[in-house]
Amino acid sequence: VGILICMDREFSDVASDLVRDGAEIILVPNSCPLVDDPAVGDVRVAGVRALAFQSVLGLAVANYPAPKDDGRSFAVDPLGRIIAMGASQPELVIADFHLDRIRALQKQDWFRRVH
Repeated sequence: VGILICMDREFSDVASDLVRDGAEIILVPNSCPLVDDPAVGDVRVAGVRALAFQSVLGLAVANYPAPKDDGRSFAVDPLGRIIAMGASQPELVIADFHLDRIRALQKQDWFRRVH
C-alpha cells in the first residue's frame, strides 16, 4: 500500500515510484472538488482513473465532504473503473480490492509493466 497526498495524484512519476516499490493499492487523502469543480468539472476523477489504469493498481481517494469540498470519495480498480463512490455529504465509502486480480493484470503483457 502506498500513499499520495492530494495534488501528488496529478504526477504519474510519484505513483510510478510507489509501484516500483511494490505498491498494489494507493490511498489518497484529498481536499478539493472532485466532481463539481466549476472550472474543470470531474477531470480529477478521470485523472485518477487513468493513473490506476496506467499503474495497474487499485486507487482510493478520500475527500472532504460538503460544504468544504464536494465529498465524492471514490475508488477505482486497476482497469480504471469506478468501484465505489460516495455522495457529497459525510459517509463511509467501502471498496473491495481484489489483489489476485490486480497481480494477474500486472503480469499481462499488454501492460508492459516491469517486474
